[in-house]
Amino acid sequence: MKTETEVFIKHCENILTRKKELDSIVKDIINLPAKDTINSLYFSTTAFYNQFLNKTNIYRLLLYNLSIGMLLYIGLAIIKLKIASIAMQNLNQSLIRLNAAFERFVPHDFLNILERKNILEIELGDHVKEEMTVLFSDIRGFTSLSESMTPEDNFRFINSYLGTMGPIVRNNNGFIDKFIGDAIMAVFKNDSQNAIDAGIEMLKGLEKYNKEHRSGRSKVKIGIGLHRGEMMLGTIGENNRMEGTVISDAVNLASRIEGMTKMYGVPLLISDAVYSSVQNNHKYLVRKIDSVIVKRKEIPVTVYEVFNSDTPELRNLKKKLRPNFEEAIDLYYAQNFSAAKKLFIEHLKEFPEDKPALLHLERCNEMLNNPKAVIRTGASLLKSK
Repeated sequence: MKTETEVFIKHCENILTRKKELDSIVKDIINLPAKDTINSLYFSTTAFYNQFLNKTNIYRLLLYNLSIGMLLYIGLAIIKLKIASIAMQNLNQSLIRLNAAFERFVPHDFLNILERKNILEIELGDHVKEEMTVLFSDIRGFTSLSESMTPEDNFRFINSYLGTMGPIVRNNNGFIDKFIGDAIMAVFKNDSQNAIDAGIEMLKGLEKYNKEHRSGRSKVKIGIGLHRGEMMLGTIGENNRMEGTVISDAVNLASRIEGMTKMYGVPLLISDAVYSSVQNNHKYLVRKIDSVIVKRKEIPVTVYEVFNSDTPELRNLKKKLRPNFEEAIDLYYAQNFSAAKKLFIEHLKEFPEDKPALLHLERCNEMLNNPKAVIRTGASLLKSK
């Protein structure tokens, strides 16, 4: 009796002290499909049963029952862990998809600037002040363009166009703050070079888009304006409905500069604040277009055209004529209208369709026809928005 008791106790100790081995078995079985898990438990219990079937010793039966009990306990734990593991995997996948969906509405860069890890940490009124560059772009003549399309065609067209432009902004380290119909407002936190690169690539991407999607139809044209300054980035709205946005006078000026592309007939304009941050970077082809005072403002802003996206022939022509063209603008604001007019006429002989030169020539004639007129501010007053 003593010997068999000692054997029973020894077997119990062996079973109870094989924790590492049992943990390994549990992990292996967890990774099996549910059907294989049940089969493994069945064969294990059958093996124990066959081993002790013909032995009636009470201690061996107790040992057998203890072993079976432990196997059933382990089996139940495995099944629970298996179910929990599958549920956790499904939950993780759901959270990943949900987070990806939220990022479509709230860009990850927006959270980074606010120093928030995820959207759950965002609260109404969160904000930071940053110096950033804002890019505005808009489709020229979109109203007349959309009138020829059905509502369904309009949505397909806008999404197709924005689907071309959005990745270009992201690839240049910017993020889209908002879509305003066909217009885009994008923000670039670092230097202005990323914003200018994005603008140039958007114009090149538009050329490709027109070839692939607008064959046989009117080509899509856009205007792009850039300005740099201090801005407040944060959340506005109310507790049940809020959105992230950028608020600043610099944002309004960027929008105005985009609007100026219509007046000057050029696709990409930048402010002097943007130009001053990249003027030593010789990869950009830039010419001064004008100095203006926008509506309800007092300080003039000088705007420059970036013409890297033009055809090689047009780029070379603008580079060649740039010195005399910019000299003519300076002469105009120095109120030497006769000398300015002469240079603009010479310029237009080689580049007759240059709208900024035509506009300045018209201004020279107006001033010469009205000797009492003077330019007190050294800039033109932009009356429209």
